[in-house]
Amino acid sequence: MRRKGQKAQALIEMALLTPMIFMLLVFVFDLARAAYTWAAISEAVREGSRQSIVIGTTTQPGTKDTDVLGAVQVFGVNMTLNPVAGCYHGYSSGTATPAPAAGNTGYIYLVAPTAGQPNAPQGQSAVSPAETVSAGCNAVNIAPLGTYPLKVVIAYNFQPFTPFAQQFMPGGITMVASSTMNTEF
Repeated sequence: MRRKGQKAQALIEMALLTPMIFMLLVFVFDLARAAYTWAAISEAVREGSRQSIVIGTTTQPGTKDTDVLGAVQVFGVNMTLNPVAGCYHGYSSGTATPAPAAGNTGYIYLVAPTAGQPNAPQGQSAVSPAETVSAGCNAVNIAPLGTYPLKVVIAYNFQPFTPFAQQFMPGGITMVASSTMNTEF
């Protein structure tokens, strides 16, 4: 049988440990969200890359930028993924594919792995009009017939859900996933 002093000691120890146990559980929750987010943007970028290399036929045109964007958004389940208006093909100077400032959002880019190579799918010219390119952004360079690498990039700003974790990461965590595949048309 416990004495009265031991019961009080156990109560105080539990009162001191409970907040730490709770913070550990919350940290695990945010870590699981980060792992899910990374897996989701990796899958979305891979599917966008697969879509970018699809060849057209005589009855159906090849892939265009909007098709790649749509594939990425479909596979980025419950995520806010959008292109940068006028800079879908990346910036020409500085960071080519910067992440957004807003938390839990991402930017989609379709870029050339190396300078001077194509950065748009083959069907882009046949169907859609010329894309408006903002100042400081890469111009559209459509892939001709042949084998060329096309690279899809997602730059995502992950913001922890819990206020405790936000104190240690006030700007969030920038996650960048990319996938490069070769056209075969």
